[in-house]
Amino acid sequence: PDIPGFGNSRFGLSRARQSRVLGSMHVLVLGSTGFVGQQVLSILLERQYTVWCLVRTEPPSASVHVIRGSVESQSDIAAAIGDSCCDVVINLAGVYAWWLPDPQRFEAINVQGVANILGAIAQCSIDTRPRLVHVSTVLAYGRPQGRGLTDATAFDEDAAPGPTTSRYAASKQAGDDLVRTALASGAASGCICFLACCVGADPKLMARECDVMRIRDLVDGSLPAVISSGATFTYVYVKDAAEAIVRASAMHDPAAADGACYLIGEGRLRTSEYYAMIEELCGTPRPRREVPAWLAMLGARILTRYADQVTRQMPTAPLDLVRTASSGTLLFDAGRTTAALGMKYTPIRTAFAEAIDYITDAMTGSEAMAEQAAEREALVDKEM
Repeated sequence: PDIPGFGNSRFGLSRARQSRVLGSMHVLVLGSTGFVGQQVLSILLERQYTVWCLVRTEPPSASVHVIRGSVESQSDIAAAIGDSCCDVVINLAGVYAWWLPDPQRFEAINVQGVANILGAIAQCSIDTRPRLVHVSTVLAYGRPQGRGLTDATAFDEDAAPGPTTSRYAASKQAGDDLVRTALASGAASGCICFLACCVGADPKLMARECDVMRIRDLVDGSLPAVISSGATFTYVYVKDAAEAIVRASAMHDPAAADGACYLIGEGRLRTSEYYAMIEELCGTPRPRREVPAWLAMLGARILTRYADQVTRQMPTAPLDLVRTASSGTLLFDAGRTTAALGMKYTPIRTAFAEAIDYITDAMTGSEAMAEQAAEREALVDKEM
């Protein structure tokens, strides 16, 4: 018999796939080696789902089935869907940065990559077509008209996206638009998860060009100044974000959730609270110098143009970062998503504490290694 909620929908699961839904669901993960992707994998494996990953390099875990390929190739994705016989495709692939030497990478992965995924899904017959759980960012909502500045005007899942403040956000919005169109037309089934800024222990925190929140610079005291801003932004513990994605993937009535948008996160912090929390957790005083937003924008334009045309290296203050930080409060109401997915969020302080502990441990380890290297060099010099 059909599993209730699956058998009668236009994109209900085939009977062959229904037999796996309450047992080991087959999941194909794209972008499994990223910050959020690794946490999603951990939860899927813990719950004994059968996990397949499309990867270009080393597999993220010995416990997953690996398929070599890239989201830049529709044929690679189609082959992965066929080989995995997946019930769900979770798309976590994306380029997240405030500046890139080749900005076309935003388009290649965040837009064309999504088009390739939708194209590969469209090739499947109705009874073998997997659901798509597409993962994006709340920044892709941009500035919904008249929404997001106060609690009373906080935007919700149904808000129409507005102008964005970075190339990253613009590319994610364009990719999301492709998914929305496919879901609305019936060319695909699934949902979109919009994540607040994810925080937790991440190896990329040690790479300044990848640390989009500049946490390491605040911890080691190398950030010379901060932008004067009373803006409020929303954060989420990375493990909570992963939990929400897995819950959206495993909805027991996917037909009812078709086309749904989920806003994930509720840890709001004003900019001043953000700096104060990091100072309290790591003990490093926050920069006392504050730069007016207009001056920060002017400096960022100059530095970014110089990086684009001369150094080809990430500027100290990328224009997209400064524009996003100084553009003002962006509030959303995730109440409907929280109820639908049954989420209980970890206090955001816990997430920042984990991130800072990771950074300080890594910095301590690096210093110890440097000291050992210096001792070895001194010993060699002495022997000579």
